[in-house]
Amino acid sequence: MKLITTFSEEKKQWEEALDAFPEANFLQSWNWGVFQEKLGKLVVRVLLRNSKNKIVAVSQMVLERAKRGTYFAVAGGPLLDWNNSLLVASVMTELRVIGEKHGAVFIRFRPQITGTTKIMRQLAALGIKHAPMHVTA
Repeated sequence: MKLITTFSEEKKQWEEALDAFPEANFLQSWNWGVFQEKLGKLVVRVLLRNSKNKIVAVSQMVLERAKRGTYFAVAGGPLLDWNNSLLVASVMTELRVIGEKHGAVFIRFRPQITGTTKIMRQLAALGIKHAPMHVTA
């Protein structure tokens, strides 16, 4: 699946995109990103669209610098249809590209899904490992 990646620079656009995902919470909100920016962190707000220009995924990524390496944290996301395996694989590829561009050695995410066996197997097949610690306490 080919996705069109754009970066949101406007609060209204971002919040409208979040409205399409009922599981969205404050950790993906524009204001949470502003809070992170005030802490001196880089925030990247990604909108992923399908070929019909419909937003199919959103991900607010916060660049963290730690002793174990620079990484992106995606608390409460990414937001997407986790039952669409092709979409999941495409979104993970796009996020990896963005991570590499910013020097991240990994991406830690915590989506708003329950840990179904099917989704966990799908993520493992993509090389995604279960993290031993939470993204946001």
